[in-house]
Amino acid sequence: MKFNFTLGFFFLLFLAMAFMSSSGGRATAANSGNCGAPGDGATTCITCHGNSNAINVEIGLDFKDADGTTITNYVPGEVYDGSVTIKTLVGNPAAYGFQAVALAAALDENGDDVAGFSEPSGNAQIATVSSSGRQYVEHNGPSRDSVFTFKWTAPVNTDGPVSIYACGNGVNLNGGTSGDNAACTKLEFQQRPVSARNLSQDVQLTIAPNPVGDALNLLVASRLSGSFEATIYGMSGRQLLQRQVVLTSGQQQQTFGVAQLKPGVYVLRLANGRQATAIRFVKE
Repeated sequence: MKFNFTLGFFFLLFLAMAFMSSSGGRATAANSGNCGAPGDGATTCITCHGNSNAINVEIGLDFKDADGTTITNYVPGEVYDGSVTIKTLVGNPAAYGFQAVALAAALDENGDDVAGFSEPSGNAQIATVSSSGRQYVEHNGPSRDSVFTFKWTAPVNTDGPVSIYACGNGVNLNGGTSGDNAACTKLEFQQRPVSARNLSQDVQLTIAPNPVGDALNLLVASRLSGSFEATIYGMSGRQLLQRQVVLTSGQQQQTFGVAQLKPGVYVLRLANGRQATAIRFVKE
C-alpha cells in the first residue's frame, strides 16, 4: 500500500511539473511538440488536460486570405491570417493555451517542417524545438483570451500538401492539471492549381547573382504595369524588408540593399493585392 502511494505521489508530482513547464508554451519551456503531429512526442494537450467533465472545449483552426476568405488550398509564398480559437462547450475556464505546427506532408504522414509563422498576437509566441528544428506557434502564458492569431507564409519549396496540427486547452489555474480539458484538430491544404491569382503567369523573377552579397539584383520580365509590394522573409516567416516597386511591361531590374541580412536562405515575395509570386535566394 505504501509502495502504491509513493508511485501515485510521484506520478502526480510529474503531472504538476509537466503542467508548470507547459504554462509558458510547451516548445518554449519544455523544448517539445505537443500537438499530435507525426514525428513529435506521443503526448498532446489532451494527455495532461483532458481529464475533466467540469470543462469541455473544442478547438477551431482557420486560415484566411487577403480578402478574408477561409482557404482550402495555398499559393506558394502567399501570406495568410491564421487563428486558433478555443471554444468552451461546458464550464468556465480561467485561461486557455494552444500549440500548432505545419508539415510538408499529407495528413497523418511525417514530413519536413514548413515553418512560416510570424506576427503572433500578444498572447502567443513562436518557438523552435532544438531537437527537431520544428517551428511552433503557441501561447506565451495562460491566456484569458481564447483566440490566438498569427501570420503564416505558405512554402515556396514544396509542391505537395501541407498539414497543420493544433491542440488547445481550457484550464482552471488550480496549479495542476485536474479539472481541465483539451481538444486537438488538424487540416490539410493542397497547393492551389496555377490560376490568375498566381502572379508568376505574368511576372517572371530572376535573382542574379544568387547567392547575393550586400545588394540583391532582381531581374523582372513583366507583362503587367503598376505598383507592387516586394517583401523579403526569413525561412521562419518573419518579415525583414518591405518596399513598393513600380513595374512597367518588359524587362527591368530592381536592386535591394540586403547588407543587414545574416547569411542564410530567404524568400522574396512580389504581390499586387490579389496576386503574388515568390523566389528564394541565398545571402552569403
